[in-house]
Amino acid sequence: MNGKSWMIAAALIVVPVSAQALGRTMTNGSGDGQVSITVTGGGGAGNSAGGAGGFYNPVGPSATAYTVAQSDLYYRVGGRGPLTSLTKAFANGEYTTFTLDLTTKEVFSRFYYDGLFIQLRQQLSGIFDMGIQVGSLLTQEYGFFSQDSITLDLVRYLDVDLVFDGGTEVNDGGGMLTQVDGSAMLFGIEGDLSPDAATTSVGIYNEGGVANGYQIGNYITLNDLVTAGGALSGSIAGDGSDSDLFIDAGAGHDVALALGARLDVPADIVTRFTTYTFFRSDPLVAGQGPGGPIGGVPEPTTWAMMIIGFGLTGSVVRRRKPSNEPRMEIGLCQTLN
Repeated sequence: MNGKSWMIAAALIVVPVSAQALGRTMTNGSGDGQVSITVTGGGGAGNSAGGAGGFYNPVGPSATAYTVAQSDLYYRVGGRGPLTSLTKAFANGEYTTFTLDLTTKEVFSRFYYDGLFIQLRQQLSGIFDMGIQVGSLLTQEYGFFSQDSITLDLVRYLDVDLVFDGGTEVNDGGGMLTQVDGSAMLFGIEGDLSPDAATTSVGIYNEGGVANGYQIGNYITLNDLVTAGGALSGSIAGDGSDSDLFIDAGAGHDVALALGARLDVPADIVTRFTTYTFFRSDPLVAGQGPGGPIGGVPEPTTWAMMIIGFGLTGSVVRRRKPSNEPRMEIGLCQTLN
């Protein structure tokens, strides 16, 4: 811990309950390599937050354009049945708070839904190469807390739209690269080009839990598969007989990405899971991660303090009052170390 402490009530704006379902816009600027994106309290973006988003200004002469048609983290408990987006869970959750940093670079939310306490911290940062900004990174760090031991099936979904070349999103390329830690990084790329081309790319990777498959396909069929809870096949639509894990030249399409994980959540212990979205204007290289986690990530004890900030520990839930009694107030002050 770095010893830095501050109160949310002093540093953040608390969004009124009537505006809880609305997205909040984060930006790290309007220059080359910078992005503006509207996110929900559950971590959704694009259509999940009310319309196309992820407005990215690529390095070079190309003008700013949107890159995200839809993005969300989906989950289920128990390994069977359809998946629910955390945007939907947030919109229908209880004890909900949604706060944003006055710099507009961090958003905090927390809520209770279907037996889960969920805390989310979202932040934008730059990606640099030799001191020059070549892109931006959206970090979304979740904390899951349950009074019972459970296993979560998680799928990060991203529908990528890249139109900087003056064409349409229906001819984009993409693929999968392995990072230095062995985890998968999925991406869409401007046009059906090789990932080592210096062009615009948008992609995702996860940290936490155990990898549980991936799939790259057309957004219509892949979104249906994810929401239905279908198994991810490890396939890439448009990757032909060479099986190089990249969409072949001439086989581009409207690319969507799905990256799965399985997360064990022990009873009464906050368990973290982080998903990243990168926006880049430089070549992608296998074995090299495109970014890192939020600086000053809370320690486990601090996550516990955040959950206590709900006024909702497991023992409170066990003694939960009938729905016709007054709802518990949410504590808004918390210390981040």
